[in-house]
Amino acid sequence: MGLFDFIFGKKKQDADTPSSKVAGNGFSDREIGRHKDLDRAPQGSILFRDSHKPEWLLNGKPVPETLTPSPSLGSRPPEIPPIVRQKVGKAMEGRFQMSSDSAKLISLLNSNSADAGEITQAVTRDPNLVTRILKVVNSAQFGLAMPIHAVGRAVVLLGFNNIRAIALADAVSLNAVTFEDAARTRMLWMNSAVTSACAASLAKKLGNGVDMGDAATAGLLSNIGKMLMKVEETGKLSQVTGLPPCVVEGFVGSCFAGTWGLPVLTGQVLETASVSFHYSVENIPMEFRKIALTVAFASFITRWYGFSNGDTPELPSQEFLDAINWKAPSSGHWIEGDTALEMEKARTAMQLYLS
Repeated sequence: MGLFDFIFGKKKQDADTPSSKVAGNGFSDREIGRHKDLDRAPQGSILFRDSHKPEWLLNGKPVPETLTPSPSLGSRPPEIPPIVRQKVGKAMEGRFQMSSDSAKLISLLNSNSADAGEITQAVTRDPNLVTRILKVVNSAQFGLAMPIHAVGRAVVLLGFNNIRAIALADAVSLNAVTFEDAARTRMLWMNSAVTSACAASLAKKLGNGVDMGDAATAGLLSNIGKMLMKVEETGKLSQVTGLPPCVVEGFVGSCFAGTWGLPVLTGQVLETASVSFHYSVENIPMEFRKIALTVAFASFITRWYGFSNGDTPELPSQEFLDAINWKAPSSGHWIEGDTALEMEKARTAMQLYLS
């Protein structure tokens, strides 16, 4: 079994371990009940559901009246030769490292039976991670009335999705050569964290049968191909394969998934989501179509509301929107306020972590 098969696979609950349902916001319902009266924040704090909508949503561009579909890249998504996959996958091996403690923590965070107590125990094995999490939750940007000193409380307040993003960002160690553009790397982590939160919320709201945890994980890894490849490397691979850069980046993410033993579904989503707007949805295999489209839509939303380098995102087609069961909110925006709040919490948490 590969390392990432262990990390991202669903772990069965031990018979003697109490179960605890994980709510849509990543909180354990048992832990919510236990801590529901702890440290209240002033009205407007994004750690609580009664917060005001983020400014970037209120000031964001509304959904266009007319949707202009993205240009087609062909009738079917391209096939990547196996030999190219092997070579690229091999090149990825030296660009990622993870300790066993980090692997165990992320495995717990991706378990449907995750318990906040177990997560807390796993987090406390890494003093550096504890320090970072407490720094994030106690930041003035979250505006808690009283400082948090207990890791368990921090885990509950931030939610599993944000702890997962911080833990993975903390665990990933890229070769020095990939840090030549530190600003780009930071932007990609920020985009990934926000995409993850958006994908998880969409999976719940769209009601299309996509697992929230799977969507959150795929969203968090949506930029891994960009992170592991320098811009010039992507350009060279684009020339060799004859594929557009956006296809190459998704392909590199898929190679990363295959090399490190992620479930096949994850690799397929990483490769397909990056180019879903460019093909008819009917040409995306049914077995991973819904989750790939959900992650692609989440990635589009993050770019639409400015979580990128300022590039203009390509619009989804009406066929695409119908396929994911999307209905326009009455506000005229792409998403509802509670989804935006989860994205804003993820943005703030990752920004504080990176600082």
